[in-house]
Amino acid sequence: MAELSDIRRALGIDEESGDILAAITGLHAQVTTLNQTLQADAPDKGEIAQLRLELSEANQRIIALDNERNAELLSLRQKVHNMEAEARVDKAISAGRVTPANRGIALKVALGQSEEEFNRFIAALPKVDLGERGSAGSLELEAFEPTQQEVEIAKQMGTWDDNDAGGSRIRLMRAKGAKIPEPKEAK
Repeated sequence: MAELSDIRRALGIDEESGDILAAITGLHAQVTTLNQTLQADAPDKGEIAQLRLELSEANQRIIALDNERNAELLSLRQKVHNMEAEARVDKAISAGRVTPANRGIALKVALGQSEEEFNRFIAALPKVDLGERGSAGSLELEAFEPTQQEVEIAKQMGTWDDNDAGGSRIRLMRAKGAKIPEPKEAK
């Protein structure tokens, strides 16, 4: 009897008015109706294939956008790196450690090294005193004569050739702004 009472309660019918068989038949009919409704509303294979295709295309667009964003980030990081290196070189020029003519060489060094390494490199260079002048043999070129410190810096940076000291001197003077004509070639 206790089992019948539990079954009635599970079916939602009271002990006097409800017929267990009728309640089970009613539930069975509801399940059948729900199954038919679900089957009628279920997408067919063509719809499923279309939905999968749309999902795949959406994923490809997301990946493409992510790749574009990553490329932009890399580009921006490179620009920032370049700007930081240029600022370090400009600071070295202002401090008299690098001549403006050697800016390109110093920039290559700055781009290839960390800020700390570059600062150690610059600190090891002798200070350039651009107010110090030697003799060029001509009053108008005297202001462009390289100082000993400038020669030492040029040697350290690899732009001075002891085997061609005269040519190196002329190149350094031109880099400082001297208007020295190129030699005319023999015809």
